[in-house]
Amino acid sequence: MLVLSRQLGEEILIGDEITVTVVEIQGNRIKLAITAPKRVPVLRAELRKKGRKPPEKKTPTRCQLVEEQVAQEETNVHGQAS
Repeated sequence: MLVLSRQLGEEILIGDEITVTVVEIQGNRIKLAITAPKRVPVLRAELRKKGRKPPEKKTPTRCQLVEEQVAQEETNVHGQAS
């Protein structure tokens, strides 16, 4: 197991196709945005242990929505037009 420390906005790269970004830190909780190809299931471990399968939806995942929100906030912070 590899253990890494990251600060807000920093990323972890897994291979060439997966990025994990720290998007929020509040107390002892953090929010992560995970960018991965649609063919790679992303599921919280506790849900997998309960036998739940990853959703097979065509609608955006929560991770995709968080990623879009982070991109929009970065655009607003840097003062660039969308």
